[in-house]
Amino acid sequence: MIRKALYAGVPLLLAASMALAKEEPKSIPWMETGPFKHVSGSGPYRFSRELLEHQRNMAQLAATGASVPDAESQDVGDVAVIVDNGSIFIDPRPANPFDLIVPTALSFVPTPIITSTSSGGQTKGKKNPPSSSQSVSNDSFDVAFSAVVLDTTFGANLGLGDDDTTEVTFPAGFPFLGTNHTSIWVNSDGNITLGAGDSASTARDAARHIGGPPRISPLFVDLDPTSAGSVRADVRTDRLVVTWNGVPEFGATNSNTFQAVLHDDGSIDVVYDNVDATFAVVGVAEGDNEGPLNEIDLTADLPGTFGAGAIFEEFATALPLPLVDVITAAKEFYKTHLDKYDFLVIFSDPVVLLDPDGAAFAFHLGIQNQTQGLGFFNPPSDDTDLIGPDIDELESILNMNRIGLYWPDAGKMENPPIKMFRFACQNSGGQVVPCGATLDGPPGSDQISRRARWAGTLNGDFEAFGSYTLGLNSAMSIMGQEAGHRWLAFPLFLHPTKGFNGIDNLDLLGRANAHWSFFFNVTVPGNQFGGDPRASSSEGNSIVNLGPNPFPGQLPLPCTNPGESTFLTERDELIDGYTELDQYFMGLRLAEDVAAFWYVDEPRSAFSGASLQGAASLGAQDDIIFCGKQVNLMVDDVTAVGTIFNFPPNGPRIPVIGDEVDSCGEDIKTMAFILLVEQGPPNSPAHASAISNVDIFRQTWEAYANGPATGSLGKFDTRLDPDCF
Repeated sequence: MIRKALYAGVPLLLAASMALAKEEPKSIPWMETGPFKHVSGSGPYRFSRELLEHQRNMAQLAATGASVPDAESQDVGDVAVIVDNGSIFIDPRPANPFDLIVPTALSFVPTPIITSTSSGGQTKGKKNPPSSSQSVSNDSFDVAFSAVVLDTTFGANLGLGDDDTTEVTFPAGFPFLGTNHTSIWVNSDGNITLGAGDSASTARDAARHIGGPPRISPLFVDLDPTSAGSVRADVRTDRLVVTWNGVPEFGATNSNTFQAVLHDDGSIDVVYDNVDATFAVVGVAEGDNEGPLNEIDLTADLPGTFGAGAIFEEFATALPLPLVDVITAAKEFYKTHLDKYDFLVIFSDPVVLLDPDGAAFAFHLGIQNQTQGLGFFNPPSDDTDLIGPDIDELESILNMNRIGLYWPDAGKMENPPIKMFRFACQNSGGQVVPCGATLDGPPGSDQISRRARWAGTLNGDFEAFGSYTLGLNSAMSIMGQEAGHRWLAFPLFLHPTKGFNGIDNLDLLGRANAHWSFFFNVTVPGNQFGGDPRASSSEGNSIVNLGPNPFPGQLPLPCTNPGESTFLTERDELIDGYTELDQYFMGLRLAEDVAAFWYVDEPRSAFSGASLQGAASLGAQDDIIFCGKQVNLMVDDVTAVGTIFNFPPNGPRIPVIGDEVDSCGEDIKTMAFILLVEQGPPNSPAHASAISNVDIFRQTWEAYANGPATGSLGKFDTRLDPDCF
């Protein structure tokens, strides 16, 4: 988690930065607000999340046995209003706490299937002993409780830190769903992955369990072996024993001892000696969202044979508010609309959550990308069949949350008031109380926030104080980030001074490898907006290089190491629009029309000396001072990764402009704006205000995206009857 990497160094960074900053105008009052949220949760995790919730929704509807009618839909001007038919809003659900009676053990025994390897292919055959030209594979597991007890020979301490991973060799080999693995990756957060490690700080939930690399999850939860306990491995001739011994959850003092035993015949034993964690994921998964996804009740459904895909139970917190099944919403939309939209932009009228944990404010769900050169983490793909067999045009779905969260007038949607905020914390009783904030939320009362934009006025959704902020964002820059995820921000690059060893795939990237790094200078050209400096809607900062020692005697550790300078995020920066590099990836600007750009390498605190690399995942924050080395780049440094190292997703961009040739011979990005309501006729007076606000948002976005956000290069059409598609 970001907070873990930063709290040691950021308080000093903030305090000293404020001492050096100009005094805030007295006319900007303090305001109280609810808990800080990230603007978005996008990328591969988002696809897994929405796929899983859609499957859960469909399974729940099927279990009722009732037929679901088509949703009622009506276009009101250029807003498509869809009334829920019982399949779009996912009902709240109770908590499912960990309920296995410990100590206990589970066994996952692969059901053998003989596959021919002599012809180079794999053909399922009968369950007979293998011949010399055959090998044993499986696509399902027999799962049951077992009498296996904890193996007390724990083996070597792997030395894992918090959110850490390490590779362990296993010469005997571990066959898993058709692939034999002679090494595994042990991850500190109670899981094992195959083929690649996983040290991410994103949610430890069922969506992450089914996505990413193949995974074995004895107890997939946020564990911290740096606080207590250890993670150990013992490699033997016929098995590999991995033990989490007395490891607490992050930020807690509890203790969890459990074990995964991987046998060379592909069977798995999961043994629990002590579990204090309440919420976690237990199971196995083929990864990459492969189905079938068997979500089971380990207490009620065992013993049983289940296909993989994935076999798991998620011990999860309660879902207190409805979620939106955006896949079903899209399917319902296309029952009454033609396939001529690149984007579906969805708003809801009732209060909803975007994630079970409520962590995201809005999100982008990628459906299709046929463009090459957008970056290593955004290769060409096509999941349009998820929406329907006849859907070809759709590229992205945006869930923009409840329309009532946004100001109801165009001026404040684009330029909301600038205030100073104290963020809110939840105390041990669960009540929201005022406290301070660092760069990424509230760790303690000794921190105060920087200035921020007052994003809206709605009481209730954020539980307190009747106002909220998403940092330096406006409604339009939030929309800019979500729409921008179609193309941004995913590239590797070739470091200009490190040669072939300098593919710094994370140096330009921040949160989830789908946003720009906090240390990337993403200043939007001044002629696009004027006034305060702007950072890209895709995160990063507007940064100035102040030279090695601009404040003699004021910084405890001045930035005077070889090659270092002192950097300051602009004191009056806001988040708005797209840089020239953004516009290149969006297909609005040629590579030769992109000026040089730069980021800060090896960032460190000028007050503690600690590395600040963990802050790369933060969104823009004004008035922060730090040390580092400026690295200048050109687009060629990005595309070189694709041409020299044969990583086609990394460029050059194909096509050089746009993504497709539409019916007018160019690429106009068509967007359908959709409002989801719970009941009543679509054009009911009860929905008039929400419809009007969505239409104001739609018109404001089109003017913003085709004007200042892109330097008037944008080509977005938000009408429901576009001329070109």
